[in-house]
Amino acid sequence: MTIIRYFLLIQAFIILFISGGVFFKHSKNLKSWTIAFFSGIFGLEILVFLYGTSKLSIIYPEFLGWFYFDMGFLYGPFLWFHFHSFIYDKNRYSKIDSLHFIAFVITYILIIDILMLPNEERLQYMRERFLDQIMPINYARAIHQLLYAIAIIYITKKNKAKLSSNVLVYLFTLAIIYICSTLIISFLTLFADGWRQFAYYYLFNNIMIFVVGIILYKNPQFLKEIKKKYSNSTLDHDDMVQIQKKITNLFIYDSIFLKNDLTIRYLAEELNVKPYQISQTFSEFIQENFNDYVNKHRVTYSQKLLKDTAYNIYKIEAIATESGFNNKVTFYKAFTKHTATTPSKYRNLNKRKSKE
Repeated sequence: MTIIRYFLLIQAFIILFISGGVFFKHSKNLKSWTIAFFSGIFGLEILVFLYGTSKLSIIYPEFLGWFYFDMGFLYGPFLWFHFHSFIYDKNRYSKIDSLHFIAFVITYILIIDILMLPNEERLQYMRERFLDQIMPINYARAIHQLLYAIAIIYITKKNKAKLSSNVLVYLFTLAIIYICSTLIISFLTLFADGWRQFAYYYLFNNIMIFVVGIILYKNPQFLKEIKKKYSNSTLDHDDMVQIQKKITNLFIYDSIFLKNDLTIRYLAEELNVKPYQISQTFSEFIQENFNDYVNKHRVTYSQKLLKDTAYNIYKIEAIATESGFNNKVTFYKAFTKHTATTPSKYRNLNKRKSKE
């Protein structure tokens, strides 16, 4: 355990050094300073852990209990901001984003009376009331981190279509590290015999964050390189306007969406442009996912068929095929998403209206 503690001490200082370097080099870039704060907080927490589990806490008990609990409620918010800066290309956060720090503030309010006690009284109180006062905060911290882990995975999967492959790899790597560390700290919170066993949690996170930090420090342009999905594109606004018009013509006048294996590559060939230019136009100008755009037109077309009495003999699956969908399940999902009802209900409702 002694070797691990020395290892953690060295890495804590390295992480603080690297996160500080990333922050001061790109302090105005939300992508940079959020990951710098995330890593820096972890580096500080390691020092707090080493202090709290050493003789220093007995010799100098002034800071014991002051920083461990609250820092755990900062990881989720900073990681959330970091992910949002990539997914929604944000470079600042609004006042409403401060609501993410409510758990942090509430924790401080709950324990401030304990922290303000004289040293000896505070230590004695924390020992005597550990199970009913301190452990619930540990449980809350583990749950808090778990909820944010679920949230960042959800928003990344939901928006993966508009993210480039290198951004996705970066975000999913961070998400996996965060989820694994959350599971470890949750397990230790439930089953560890003492605080010193949390050294393994810090060891794991230390190595993972250390790797990410080294990448960012050695290549400070990395975050700038992946700031925009199409950084090498030569398309300007006017180019995207023209491509958007061509796409609209193909969808409205040629009904290209009825092709059930329609892809961005095929659409690019039809328009005689590069696939990435189609992707960029959808992402930055049309601001809609390609699949959603296609399905929206297919659903609109299917609505016409469902209202047409000539198609009353067609089954729903046949309507789906006629509208460009590959199967009934995909059709139902898309139809429900865009109309808030099912194809069957939509057809029945229009039949009743026609009889009236």
